[in-house]
Amino acid sequence: MVVKGNSRKRFFALVVVALLAVCVLGACGSKNLSKKEYIEEVNKLNTVSEEFFNAMTEWAGNAMTMDTETAKAGVEEMREITKGFGEVAAIENPPKEYADTHKKLVAGLNGLVDALDKYFDSLIMGLDGEPLSAEELLAVQTAVMDSITDISKILEEIQ
Repeated sequence: MVVKGNSRKRFFALVVVALLAVCVLGACGSKNLSKKEYIEEVNKLNTVSEEFFNAMTEWAGNAMTMDTETAKAGVEEMREITKGFGEVAAIENPPKEYADTHKKLVAGLNGLVDALDKYFDSLIMGLDGEPLSAEELLAVQTAVMDSITDISKILEEIQ
C-alpha cells in the first residue's frame, strides 16, 4: 500500500490514535505494582476475612431462629463476601520480587474459594433437608481449614 502527501499524514495520525487507544485500554504502560502497593492490595484479605467472620458469626448465632429462606440468604451473603478473595487473586502485576509467591497465593486463594463454595453448598443442602454425611462434611471442613493454613504460610512470605 502506497500512501502519499496528506493521506500519509492522516494514515500516520490514525496509527498514532490507534496506538494511544490501545495504551489507554491497558496494553501499554502496564507496570508492576510497587512492593507497598502490592502489600496494600494483599492486606485487603484481612477486610474480606473480617467481613466473612462477622457474617458467619451472626449467621451461626441466629441460625436456629431463622426460617429456611432467611438462612439460605445468609449463606449466599457469605458466599458473596468471599468473592473478595478472588479480587486479590486477580492481581496481574505483582512486584517482580513477589511473582512466584503471588502465583502460590493465587492458587491458594482459588482453592479457598472453591472449598468455601463447597461448604456453602453443603449448608444449603442441609437447609434443604439433604445434609452431607459426617464424613463428607468433615472433608469439606478440612478442605477449608487446609486452604486457610496454606494461605497463612504464603502470606508469611509477603512482608
